[in-house]
Amino acid sequence: MFQGALVGAPSRLLLLSCLLAPSAGHAQSAPSAGTTPFVLDGNRTYARLAFVGADGSNHDALAFVDMGSATSTVAVSLRDALGIGEKQPLAFRVGAMMVQVPAAAVTVEPGKPYSVGSDLNVEAMLAAGLLQKYQVIIDYGRKTLTLAEPGSTTPEGIGVAFKINEETGLIAVDVAVDGKSYAATIDNGSA
Repeated sequence: MFQGALVGAPSRLLLLSCLLAPSAGHAQSAPSAGTTPFVLDGNRTYARLAFVGADGSNHDALAFVDMGSATSTVAVSLRDALGIGEKQPLAFRVGAMMVQVPAAAVTVEPGKPYSVGSDLNVEAMLAAGLLQKYQVIIDYGRKTLTLAEPGSTTPEGIGVAFKINEETGLIAVDVAVDGKSYAATIDNGSA
């Protein structure tokens, strides 16, 4: 289990600094960070991303941001719209930053685009397996999601020790309530 620090301003900013070694699962090109708006619906976060087709075209779509899932998914209709094959990486932009996910790390969901507990047209899911490769800032006040290469942003707030399950990506912190200590899981994908 990886251990790190969770920092953030009270009730508005969540920064996960999972400083793992850079991997081949994402592009190493500039810029090193990108920010995109998100929709908060049913207490869940849906990021607005620009998926990149095989021909270089953009396909704007909502992606469910779920820190409790190990594998990212795309709807088969999104894969087909992008014109990418089963062995091609999935590419999308978070703001100006390009992210590439190896085909082996993406599950294709059959059928129409799916929604998790709402009527939004959600075509993908960003899972913890992808997110833990970046510094992740979820700013609920501004309704923005930022992904940044490890070490490229300076954390704000007070650091809090946490444990991360590298298989699922779930983060656990110890909290005190009325003098008693409890383990709490942080999962923005849970309603």
